[in-house]
Amino acid sequence: MSDVTISISDCNSIEKATIKLLAKRLNIKYGPNGIGKSTMAKAIKLSAENDLSSLTPFKSQGVEGAALPKIEGAEAFQKVLLFDEEFVGQFVFQRDEIVRNSFDIFIKTAEYDNAMANIDNQLSGIRNSFNESAEISKALVDLKELRDAMGKPNNSTVPKNSKIQKAFGDGNKVENIPDALKPFERFIKSDDPATWISWQIKGNKFVDIADNCPYCSANFAGTENRATAKSIEQEYDAKSVEHLSALLEVISRLDMYFTVSCQEELQKILKSKISLSKESLGFLSKLKILESAKFSAFQA
Repeated sequence: MSDVTISISDCNSIEKATIKLLAKRLNIKYGPNGIGKSTMAKAIKLSAENDLSSLTPFKSQGVEGAALPKIEGAEAFQKVLLFDEEFVGQFVFQRDEIVRNSFDIFIKTAEYDNAMANIDNQLSGIRNSFNESAEISKALVDLKELRDAMGKPNNSTVPKNSKIQKAFGDGNKVENIPDALKPFERFIKSDDPATWISWQIKGNKFVDIADNCPYCSANFAGTENRATAKSIEQEYDAKSVEHLSALLEVISRLDMYFTVSCQEELQKILKSKISLSKESLGFLSKLKILESAKFSAFQA
């Protein structure tokens, strides 16, 4: 059997999904709970049995003309065994089992313990390499920071109160400085723009005390400089700029772990002049799921 690409549509909560399976390889599909991994596996199994009816979405049940479950590309699979919770429940850990501790009696034998010890010994080298690698440790810290910046890990959306929304939700204002504030460009694009913006905003309460600039003592009389000085506070929030700067550094360090297409999409978002679009938020939601999965995989 050669490699196959399987398309699944209208199966339970999955409207459309595509997965690729490599022949004669161990294929691992990972992701957080509820993303649809079990549904995909069931769809492949039920396709071999020519009966996808049990995967009909709730919204389509009893609705005439509604879309029905469909799977394409799985024709090569004539028989599929599904090792899931239902299968395990048929053989082990029965609540009403006659013999208590059946796992310890029938499975956890000396041979089982030796095999598990052998597996653990073989994996110890990999585990030690991960634990001793400064690069992996740093990647873990960065992955966690990026994941946390997108909101709670168990939520697949990117909420408005998340750090990444606060930083880029209205566009990258550090990259795209309004024309009226161009004189401050070197400060806004400095290595620490948040500290400068915070200092500038704190000084604004002295702007109207006199006709002299509270920062440089230049004469404000008859000029627009007073309004320009105040407009920094109207345009920028120091905390949001701080989040922006920190996230740009984290994403830059993680750049090597992203695909080319992912890098390109991220750059569009990071340099955007306007608020995040629905498509951009959708991309970030998918990225959040993947980063959470990567972080969990690194920790495993």
